[in-house]
Amino acid sequence: MVDRQSEADATHLLLEASAEGLHLVIRVRIDPTAERPRFEGSVIRATGVYVGHRNFAGDLTSIALWVQSLAAVQVCGSLRDDPRFNAPVVRIDQIGSLPSTGSIHLVGTVHAFDNPGATVTLRDATGQVVVSTAQTRDIRVGQELEAVGLPEMAGVQRRLRDARVRPLAARAQPASPPGEDATASPLRLADQVLALKPEAADRGLPVQLLGVATWMDPDRATMFVQDTSGGVEIRLPLLDRLPPVLPCAVLLKGRTTRGAFAPLVAADSVVWSNPLGSPTPRIATLDEMLTGRAHGRWVGVQALLRAVRREGRAIQLDLTTATGEFVAYLPPDEPLDARAQPGSLVTIHGVCYAEANAQRQLTGVRLLVPSPTHVSVEQAAPTDPFALPARPIASLREFGPADALLQRVCTLGTVLHHEPGRYICLQDGNDALLVLSRDSTRLTPGDRVEAVGLPGREGTRVVLREATYRRTGPGAEPAPLPLPDSAPQGEAYDGRLVQLTGAVIGIQELPTESIITIQTGKRHSTAAINRRRFDLPRCPLGSVVQLRGVYRAIYDEYRRPIDFSLRLRSMDDIAVLQAPPLWTLSRALAAAGGLLLLTAAVLGWLAVLRSRVGKQTRQIRAQLERQQRLETALMQAQRVESLALLAGGIAHDFNNLLTGILGNISFARLDPRAVAAVGDSLADAELATLRARDLTQRLLVFTKGGEPSRSVVSLPELVRESARFALHGSKVRGDFDLPDHLWLADVDRVQIAQVVQNLVINAVQAMPAGGTVHLSLANETIASGAKMDLQAGRYLRLTTTDTGTGIPPELLPKIFDPYFTTKRTGNGLGLATVFSIVRRHGGHIEVESSPGHGTTFRLWLPAAERAQPAPASAPGLVPPPAAPPAPESVRILLMDDDASIRRIAALALLHAGYEVTTTVDGHEAVEEFALGRGRNRPYRLVILDLTVPGEMGGQEAMVALREFDPDVRAIVSTGNPNHSCFSAPRAHGFDVSLAKPYEVQQLLASVAAALGPRPG
Repeated sequence: MVDRQSEADATHLLLEASAEGLHLVIRVRIDPTAERPRFEGSVIRATGVYVGHRNFAGDLTSIALWVQSLAAVQVCGSLRDDPRFNAPVVRIDQIGSLPSTGSIHLVGTVHAFDNPGATVTLRDATGQVVVSTAQTRDIRVGQELEAVGLPEMAGVQRRLRDARVRPLAARAQPASPPGEDATASPLRLADQVLALKPEAADRGLPVQLLGVATWMDPDRATMFVQDTSGGVEIRLPLLDRLPPVLPCAVLLKGRTTRGAFAPLVAADSVVWSNPLGSPTPRIATLDEMLTGRAHGRWVGVQALLRAVRREGRAIQLDLTTATGEFVAYLPPDEPLDARAQPGSLVTIHGVCYAEANAQRQLTGVRLLVPSPTHVSVEQAAPTDPFALPARPIASLREFGPADALLQRVCTLGTVLHHEPGRYICLQDGNDALLVLSRDSTRLTPGDRVEAVGLPGREGTRVVLREATYRRTGPGAEPAPLPLPDSAPQGEAYDGRLVQLTGAVIGIQELPTESIITIQTGKRHSTAAINRRRFDLPRCPLGSVVQLRGVYRAIYDEYRRPIDFSLRLRSMDDIAVLQAPPLWTLSRALAAAGGLLLLTAAVLGWLAVLRSRVGKQTRQIRAQLERQQRLETALMQAQRVESLALLAGGIAHDFNNLLTGILGNISFARLDPRAVAAVGDSLADAELATLRARDLTQRLLVFTKGGEPSRSVVSLPELVRESARFALHGSKVRGDFDLPDHLWLADVDRVQIAQVVQNLVINAVQAMPAGGTVHLSLANETIASGAKMDLQAGRYLRLTTTDTGTGIPPELLPKIFDPYFTTKRTGNGLGLATVFSIVRRHGGHIEVESSPGHGTTFRLWLPAAERAQPAPASAPGLVPPPAAPPAPESVRILLMDDDASIRRIAALALLHAGYEVTTTVDGHEAVEEFALGRGRNRPYRLVILDLTVPGEMGGQEAMVALREFDPDVRAIVSTGNPNHSCFSAPRAHGFDVSLAKPYEVQQLLASVAAALGPRPG
């Protein structure tokens, strides 16, 4: 089969072909002027001179054929027309069940390509196969190929020999297992499982593996399985049957999951097959295993057996290689080879297991060995390790053909430094060696020793591991090598005895060693000495010392020498050449420190003094400011109190006058002739009277009759509704911050609604062009003395902020005064009303404002103790009964100190058919009520004025009347809607409350309601 065609020269065609697994190079002589035929992809028969090429082992590897002319080349067919590619495509996992004598047709993706070995690894959805072919034409990893050849099984490895391959044709498609979705087919190779990310492994992807069980733990909980792609850990279910022996072929099904280091398979079913030989081990070094890529694989390692001991239910082998140490574990049932003693060199086969921390990071490796038969002794422990020929230290860095194998070497040198049980620093001429030995026989510098161990490296530094040594005689240590000020930092000095002179600039005491820092020219160097064995001599800062010690190079992350340190061996390695000058840096620093402390003490004392003076000044200033605020608040309260007294008297008299006016107007409107004549005038007069009534109600806020009728109220909804009512029709938008879990308030619902409306109206008037008013509520606990005019306790803080024009500073003290206003409209009672209501609630109000930056009001209102709000009560008229008693059968006693009210009320009641008697005050009413009962003509209903200046009022008269007749019906009439008798009349013995001024219709409706059935 011709894979590639080219022209070697003008007279020869060069054909690269393959036949029976061998590579052929065919040179065909041609006529330079003749047309060149194309042989690529064709099957040819050529006759020529045969030249075979063999390797060092004598195996035939390729053939060269020299052909005389094109006539000796016959085309027998082509790869494109090979009928074997027309056969049905079989799955890779079917190879084990097919006869090896017949050709099969496979389709797969190139996973690996070994051109020198002429093998291609193909994979499909069911597995992997190694295809043996000499074709080398443009095969690349990831390419889709078709292959035909003879199938065979080698253990669990599937192979296709004497194969032909070509790029996948469109008509040939990979086969999927019957009834299985190709997109959801199970993972069938170990490295497919290992390639998963932890998050993907957690999804429990299906797995079906055919491989060799290489190791199983004694508890039968886990095992490792290796297939042709690698090894993977298996978490086993409860097994019914165990394998006859390991290694053993196994077919398992399960799902992926996250492991301690790499993904693993949680098996659902395990089917054991015939015992097999161990897989071919992959020879690995400790450095390769420490990369983690060998996890789960069957590997072979050469090492020195350092110790054998029992560890729990296993035998632990402590092993050392040229680059480090690790351990291997074996089952305890079978004995080791008798020659496997500490000190022997062994080759050990097992499963590489990567140890990890909680973050799934590699921390070390161990080897899991299924039986002692996998431990072979390459070299028994020597009876005399020093029988080896001695080699100079320099030769350990040189090339040697036998150095590729793990072996002991013997070398000689002079001791520079010895840490018993740890290491020895040796020097031989200009060469140094670090000897790692667990022996504790003490050596002294200058001793000549012979050391035997395993040569290895720590980076670029040569070391001798697991060494044993013996002293061959005394000697003198080599002369130290002086280091100049600009000594190069390199491997030539590493491990050698050197000498350095410089000034001491620092000494650091650590738990196990002392560090001296010296300055030589512009370079700083460090030297360390064992603190447990030696006390550091007195080396004052600034003294000049000469240090002698072992040079140890310091490398960067790229293993390039960047610095060094000296290892001092004893006090003799430190020589003080010059004492520090009298005025040393340390003494200068001490003097400067003392002066600094003195200065700091003086400054501190001045700061304390200034702080005390400042504190007392602030206390005096705060006291004066507090006193001024108290005096201002007292003057404000006195001014409001005096105006309240005046306003109360005016409001009472004015209400009586309005009642007479409104009553007469409403009585006149009952006459059709009057309505026809002056109806419009009567309506205007009635409207003006109602507006005067509203003004009177505002004045009453300042009277003692305006005490709040408290109840448990939830403020958020009250604030929201009151503000929205005040904002209706304006250009101002409301912004609310009313959090959940607010305390309930102990307030008068009606009065606090009026407070919110007045504050919002004030904000709207300050923003004629529109804006935003922000209202918020918050819980606040006030400590004793923390807030002026507030007792300690729980409060709700209401804050309103507008973006209006603000208030000038000089006007702020006057804004709560009655009748003070800066607006063209308004009567100046809005903020005064707010101030009065908040103060009567035991609360507090503050204001902040500056021109152009808006105004903020803060109110503190007392919180309630109850957890549930009281139901809202609506004071006023009770709806009239459905069937009131006949008027002619009802006698009514009316008491009012105002003659006009008595006259108009009596006329209205007489006009309605009732019998009416009027009195001026409470005493007269009680006497008349008693006379009526004495004449056996009792009064069915009494209408009492609440307030009679200088005489008995309605509340006191009602108490006396109830003594005569507990069932008497009663109406309280008052111009103060804030009084508790008005808001809760039944609590004071009354049936209905009637607000002055009232109209005739309101009077008659109240009478009908009072005479109706009482609620149960």
